[in-house]
Amino acid sequence: MALAVFGWSSETWLAVSTFATAAVLLGSALAGMSSLWDARRTRHAALVADLARRWSEPAAVESRLLFGEYGSENLAELIERVYGEKTSSRTDLDAFWKLSTFPTLIEQIGVLHAERAISSRVVYRMWGAAIAADWESWRDHVRRLRELEGRTGVYTSFEALAREMRKEIATRERVTSSGAARAAT
Repeated sequence: MALAVFGWSSETWLAVSTFATAAVLLGSALAGMSSLWDARRTRHAALVADLARRWSEPAAVESRLLFGEYGSENLAELIERVYGEKTSSRTDLDAFWKLSTFPTLIEQIGVLHAERAISSRVVYRMWGAAIAADWESWRDHVRRLRELEGRTGVYTSFEALAREMRKEIATRERVTSSGAARAAT
């Protein structure tokens, strides 16, 4: 039996219903994708907020302050006592634990960046210059830790993230200086 509503043949009705079904499915898929993108942005924002909180929490602040008090030479001596000579006291171990809190946080941010959980742009905007500067302060100490432990993996994500932040800084400085040069002409 042929369905001839509006004078359409059954083949026309089949084509129209197939198109309508496809349109509904497409609309549902787009709505689903939009929900997934929103969920991803929400998770990303929660991650960044958590990292920002951890960056400013007392243990991280104490780690940065203690690094400033210790200075590079005293830190080098502490690393030798803890990892080289293995003659460290409980006080040395506590001091090193506190000192390493901040670079460990940057290492964790670096791992998240390497796994693409957080973008270079976001890291740069939140902490870029600080990460690059902190790596310069820790670089020689990390290299010595690697030698003493016989492991090349110590703080590699911190190092890679600092390298990426230096690239971001250089790129932005070039853009800023070329923009300033154009404005001056």
